[in-house]
Order: sequence, then structure tokens, then C-alpha cells
Amino acid sequence: MWRLLRTAAVFVQQALLRLAKRRRTQKPRIRIVCLSDTHSQTLAIPDGDILIHAGDLSRSGHADEIQQAISWLSSQPHRYKIVIAGNADLCLDGGATGMSRTDDAMRIDGGLDWGDVRYLERSTTTLAFEDHGARRILTIYGDPSVPRCGPDGQEAFQYDTDQDYWRDSIPPGTDVLITHTPPKHILDEWDGASEGCASLLREVQRTRPLLHVFGHIHPAAGIRRVIWDHTLADSLPMLSSALTEGKNLSVQAETHGWVALMRFLVGSAYQVACSWLVGGVESGIFVNAACMSPDGMHLKNPPHVVYI
Repeated sequence: MWRLLRTAAVFVQQALLRLAKRRRTQKPRIRIVCLSDTHSQTLAIPDGDILIHAGDLSRSGHADEIQQAISWLSSQPHRYKIVIAGNADLCLDGGATGMSRTDDAMRIDGGLDWGDVRYLERSTTTLAFEDHGARRILTIYGDPSVPRCGPDGQEAFQYDTDQDYWRDSIPPGTDVLITHTPPKHILDEWDGASEGCASLLREVQRTRPLLHVFGHIHPAAGIRRVIWDHTLADSLPMLSSALTEGKNLSVQAETHGWVALMRFLVGSAYQVACSWLVGGVESGIFVNAACMSPDGMHLKNPPHVVYI
């Protein structure tokens, strides 16, 4: 019964959020195409204003594989192409030890030809758009770092899982965040377990980007929108558990679960009411853009397209 009620609550909250989104005044939108975890394979990419690749360009991390992926992305017609690395892209990690001399030389000497692709590594880029005389600026921050998932030399850009790596790391005013790892409880489920980073979730809650694109967890690919408010701590675990077959990761007792459920529903209704009365509810879009199948053998998921 509890699981049924929890799932129904999540369904109602998501429906209300879609309704509030339609109610808001439309403004010029930017079409963003998101992909990740292509691992040296290619697929058809829809057109858009911005193309984002959230890491794992290559299968083994060698420079020739990464160059092939860069050339493929650079050939796309999108006005802007933004790329970060992933844990598989060893050649791009200056601290990695599993590279050949050729890979190391290409990284140090700048031997990779990025074309018109913008590569972000704990860095920011700014994009300008003109629409019928109106100018819009997007600030994009990218960081490839992931919680440790393998031995040094076999995985790139790792940090220890008990480290508060992301604390105060995302610049204020970031509109679009690109990471390889997902935040905790958001499109991060693998075999019923939440594999995302809690430190990243806290930092995302603090900075509230319009869009957060990531990958890494292949089976959890998809799009999710959340409301930035005081009920987020309750809603994320319920969303995570209700939309997967895994157990609820935060509700340890049914009594606590009922309290969390009521806070979740009341907070969601309040935010939707504010949207109708004053024309706005602050929310964020999350995209797990992983294209690779869970077994890592073939591309399964198409790129995701979102508007901001």
C-alpha cells in the first residue's frame, strides 16, 4: 500500500509540474542536444543550437580514439559543441598513469585537434544567442570528475568517495552544468541502487542550474525535472524509488515515510500555486544522456533534446 501511494504521489507531482510549465509565459528557447558515453561509437544526432557530450568519448582512452570522437562531433552542424571527458578518457587526464608515450605526448603537446569543439575541464565557457533582437547569454561549467570506480591507471578523473569534492566548486550564475557523474538520487539507479554523488547533489541544490547534463550510469538514461524548494530533500528519494524497482533509499520507517509524503505533496502544491499566481516556479532539468547499453557493448539510447 505504501509503495502504491508513494508512486501515485510522484505521478501527481510530475503532472502538476508539467501543468505549471505550460502556464508560464514562453520566452525564446534554446534547443540543446545531449549525449554521453558513446565509447568510440557513433549515432545519428538531431539538430539543435548546442550539442553537449558529457564524457566517455572513447572505449580505452587512447588519443586516436578520442581524436576520432572529436572529429565526429566537430563535423556536426550545431552552432556550439561542448565536451567534457569521462572516466574512460585516460588520455585527457594529466594525472592518469595508464597512458602510452604517444598518448602522453599528444596530451602535453596539444596534439588533439578540437576543431570548433569547446573542451571543459573544471572550467567555464559563455555562449551568446540573438533572437529577434533579444540577446541571451548562457554560462556553462564542465567538470569530468567521478567518484572512484576503479584502480588508478584504469579510470580517469577520480576522487575518493568519502571526499566532499564538489563543495563550492560550481561558479555562481552557472546556467548549464555538465558533469560525468550524476548527483545522488537523480537518474543514477543501477540494479536498484543509487550510484550518484551526494556531494554533487548538495552543490547542485546550492547553485540551481537551469540544466544539468551527465551520464556514467548507463541504465538510468532519461530526463527529469525537479522543483528547487525546501521539499527537494524529500522528493528526490521518493522519485528515485518510485520510478525504479529499487527500495526507497531514505524512508527507513513507514511513519517517517508518511511525514515525508505529506511534506512532499504540500510543498509541490504550494509551488504550483505560486506558478499560477505569479507566473513562475524555479525548477531544473536533469539529463542522464548515456547512449551506451548497460552491458557496454552497443549504443542503445538516442540523444536527448531539451529546451531552456
